[in-house]
Parts: sequence; C-alpha cells; structure tokens
Amino acid sequence: MKKTVKKAIICSLMVVFMQAGLSVTLIEAAPENNTHTREDQQQQEKQRQEKQHQEQRRYNWAQSAYRDNNWQRTASSYNEPSHFRWHESSYSMRERFASSDYWMEPIHDREWNDRFPGLHSYRWHDNDRYSEGYFWYRGVRIRDAALFYDNWDELVGIGFMFDNVFVFVRDDQAVYHRNDSLLLDMAVLLLAREDRQQWREKKRYDWSQDAYRDNNWNEAAFSYNDPSPFRWHESRYSMRERFSAADYEYRLEPIYDREWNDRFPGLHSYRWHDSDRYSHAGYFWYRGVRIRDAVLLYDDWDELVGIGFMHDNVFVFIRDDQQVHQRNDSLLLGILIFLLAL
Repeated sequence: MKKTVKKAIICSLMVVFMQAGLSVTLIEAAPENNTHTREDQQQQEKQRQEKQHQEQRRYNWAQSAYRDNNWQRTASSYNEPSHFRWHESSYSMRERFASSDYWMEPIHDREWNDRFPGLHSYRWHDNDRYSEGYFWYRGVRIRDAALFYDNWDELVGIGFMFDNVFVFVRDDQAVYHRNDSLLLDMAVLLLAREDRQQWREKKRYDWSQDAYRDNNWNEAAFSYNDPSPFRWHESRYSMRERFSAADYEYRLEPIYDREWNDRFPGLHSYRWHDSDRYSHAGYFWYRGVRIRDAVLLYDDWDELVGIGFMHDNVFVFIRDDQQVHQRNDSLLLGILIFLLAL
C-alpha cells in the first residue's frame, strides 16, 4: 500500500514537473516568436518607406512636352538600367567609371533641350573599358546614349536609338519611343560616335576674342597638360563635391569686380584658396611651386576653362587648350593682388 502511494506521488510530481517545464518552454518560446514578428514588421516597414522614398524622388513627368502624341509608350517596363543607377549624381557616376577614362559631354543644342524641359542632357559613349558593366536593351548593347539629369543632378532618364526610333527610358520605369523626323535627325547627329581627341577639341573654349589676343599676353614656350587637382570642363558643383568633406563644405567666391571681368569677356571668375584639408583631392602645383591662391574661370555652361594666378611677379593664365599665357601690366596685377589679398 505504501509503495503504491509512493509511486502515485512520484508520478504526480513528474506530471507536475513536466507540465511546468512545458509551460516554461512555451513562456520562453513566446517572446522569441514575438521578436521574429517585430523584426519582420520592421523589415516590411523599412521596405515600404524605401519604396515610398523612391517614388517621391521620381521626376515629375506631367509636363506637356512629355505627354504629346509623338510619344508612344511601349507595353513593357524597364526596371534596372544596367550599370546606370537611377538618381545617381553625374559626379558619383564619373567616380565609379574613373579608371575607365569615362567621359560625359553636355549637350547645348537648343532645339534638343527644348524637347526635354527641366532636364540637363549629356552625351555618353561606351568605350569598351567599363568594368562596371555595359548598357543592354532587348539583347542589344547600346553604345551611344543621352543621359538626362534633373536640377539636383540626379539621373532620371536615358535616351538612345534603337531600331531606327528614339527610345526614352524614365525613372518611373516607363519606356517611350518617338520617331518624328526632326528629333531623329538631332539624335543621330548628337549621339554620333567621335573619338576622345575630337571631343576634347570641340569642347575647348573659343579664345579668338581680341581680349585674349592683345599684345599684353605673352605665350609661354611650353604647354600645361594636367591642371591637377582641377579638371578641365568640370562644373563647380562637381568640384565642390570632390573637395568637400564631412567636416567642411568647399566653397568658391564669385568675383564681381567690373574691371577684372571686362578683361575676361564671356567668362565667370571665382576666387579659390588652397587649404591643407584638400589632401584627398590634391594640391595645385606649377613648376614646383604650390599655388595657394588662384582665380578659376568658367564659361556660360559652368565648365572650367581657365586658371589664373601669380608666379614670379607675373600673372599666369592656363587655358583649356593647354596653352600658358603670361601678363604683367600694372593694372591687372594691381586688381589681382587686391582680389586675392596676396
């Protein structure tokens, strides 16, 4: 009898402990499931926010120029523009392709730009050295295209010729094509292949004006090929991005002095001052001397075409055609000393 009672007690205790252990297990397991649920919810919310942010960044294609009857939408969409990235800046793209001799040429044709209001067009050419990948459309490798950037320098459109029509891929993944004769003629002309040397020669500023040819200018016997850390035809925006860092913002100060600007017609001058914080971009050297103060001259399309500074008590002017000119008339030197506070 005692043994029977003892066994019953032991069995009862085992059941109680088993139930308790099961309860503990269930209680401990519940928070883990809740944790997974919260993580899933957070991930879903993050994806939703990213999608919403992407939609908000899309360009507003509601303008009539992008909705007229000459634009015909294709039945398919285009989600991934190969090695291009939607809303990437032109500067960031240049940095990614820098090792491949990457280049982009602004398109200044008025008729072309009038057909794409609010956007800035650049010619792009595939040069077989883009390790980042190539641009493909329907199984065809596209060699020449126009890249379209908004006012915040973000890529929002890609245009190119395909099967004798102009194809326009937009950042909302819609694909349109157009085959009116005027646009096709312009596209063929603008996107025609040219080698880099021809491109460079065409981009050079027109220095034929009298102000750049008078007797006060003396051409040096040597040329200046590499204006490091500056880059010919680079925009001020791109330069600011390269020189700025997390702890400071690079700035250029415009020069409004009338006498100075009258001597450089057609150009826009900005004061530049060297800083030891530019080590990541590099310093400006001329004949073994580090130049601390200079004037950067930009054309009407905001592209760097000239660099001026003092060296051995004369004004040195380096142009985008690689020529070096010097000038030592007293008025110009006086203005420059005042402007650069030398």
